[in-house]
Amino acid sequence: MAGLTTSQIAGLSTAQVGALTDDQVTVLSTTQLSALGATQMRGLTTAALAALTASQFATFSSTQMSALTANQIKGFTADEINDMTTDQLAGLTAAQMTGLSAAAMEALTPTDVAALTATQIKGLAATSLAAFSSEQLGALSTTQIQGLSVAQIRALTEEQAGALTTEQIAALQTTQVAAISPTAIAGLTPEDIAGLASTQVGALVAAQIEALSGDQVEALTTTQIGGLTALQLKGLTATSVGALSIAQFAALSATQIGSLTSAAIGGLGADQIGALTTTQLDAFKTTEIAGFTDTQIGAMSGAQVASLEASQIGALTATAMKGLSAAEIGALTNTQIGALTATQLSALSAEQLKGFSASQLNSLTTKQVAGLNVTNLAQLSNEQVVALTPSQIAALSATAVGGLTPPRSRP
Repeated sequence: MAGLTTSQIAGLSTAQVGALTDDQVTVLSTTQLSALGATQMRGLTTAALAALTASQFATFSSTQMSALTANQIKGFTADEINDMTTDQLAGLTAAQMTGLSAAAMEALTPTDVAALTATQIKGLAATSLAAFSSEQLGALSTTQIQGLSVAQIRALTEEQAGALTTEQIAALQTTQVAAISPTAIAGLTPEDIAGLASTQVGALVAAQIEALSGDQVEALTTTQIGGLTALQLKGLTATSVGALSIAQFAALSATQIGSLTSAAIGGLGADQIGALTTTQLDAFKTTEIAGFTDTQIGAMSGAQVASLEASQIGALTATAMKGLSAAEIGALTNTQIGALTATQLSALSAEQLKGFSASQLNSLTTKQVAGLNVTNLAQLSNEQVVALTPSQIAALSATAVGGLTPPRSRP
């Protein structure tokens, strides 16, 4: 084989080239290898290609490399990829890039990666891109990043997402942002999150929002917060909501507030509750109000409690009712009082019941009065007891009536 001229080499048929043994291939000079045409290149077996030395492999021009089939490329080892020059890599087509194995891709240097065209990058199989190291990913230009397919983006791991720079993240198109898996989204830094454009934030799906950590949620700007849709807000967890600053929470519109789930509302802290405007409070649905705890209700000011609709008051759980102070109860309007259930009234402590004015007690229906128990009735003042009507007293249970004694003589 070593004695063949370049003309003779160029005259070999595809079948003849395919029949070359590993030993025969390894004795070919770089000049002889350079004489192989496109058709002949496709005739080389994967074993023959693997047998070539680094210097032989480096002889192939970008034109010769582009003639190789995807199957031949698929057989490339990490060593062969490592032996390729930048020009040879540049000669590979998108179809050929698809054939590169994950192991072969790991052999590419950051410089090699940076030299690939956006088309070549897009040609990589999702599994191949998933094999990229942090250094390789960091070498991608924003143009290359924008060329990644949805499938490639979806294949990124949490570690890989964390390796992307803030500039690379900011270059992602909305369809790409939406394709980041919830697991990978956790790899983004707070700086990455804060650097997202409004359109990118708008592309996040509920599952991605749900996967955000407290630190990531805290990094959202008020503008980003204000742009979240109802569907996105449903993805916020109690932990996420609890991480919102007063300024972030204040940026939520009444409509957005109304989109939070009961579970998420359970994450509101005392400072956040205290910062709620009457407009925001008014936006809470009864199902959301039902998610408030006694601690959260206790964090409300008298003005906030007074602003609650009657239906919202009626939606409070028996446990949440314990958060109301006697003064707040005394400030409830008759309309709000009328929304209370017997179950809510039975949950009130004796101290809370003391907050009722004679007028409020007098406005209770017999159905509501039936919820009063012996413990809280025993603490009623003379004025409160006198305010009870005969029909209200008749509605009390036999045990509860015992709470009205000793009669009116107590101070």
